[in-house]
Amino acid sequence: PIGPASIASAQAQVSGGQQPNVADFLNKAETLIRLGPLGLAHPDVSKLTAQVVQAARTYKSRNDAQKRANIVRKSCPPESGDLSPETWIAHLRSYPAAIRPRIPLSAAFEHLMEKQFPCPAR
Repeated sequence: PIGPASIASAQAQVSGGQQPNVADFLNKAETLIRLGPLGLAHPDVSKLTAQVVQAARTYKSRNDAQKRANIVRKSCPPESGDLSPETWIAHLRSYPAAIRPRIPLSAAFEHLMEKQFPCPAR
């Protein structure tokens, strides 16, 4: 479950520039999903893909730095892997609509990694 601590953590990650948030991403993605196969040709597909790639890079950079510094991490994903669009969209939909605008996409990605790939107990 996503509670107040997760929200506070996500909001603290926003620094400086405007980051894509869950609400905006999900609104655009759902519009494209409703278009069916025609949605794949829409220019917003590449923009949304780039946003997910950036969120993944931000997460990986932070996670790798924690690993190098011997800091206890919340997630231990495999070195490589695929994230299905269905899994990603389902995760974004799991946030209550009222808080989606306050959750940066990078924080949502991190939450998903924590849920899917928790580190083993030490």
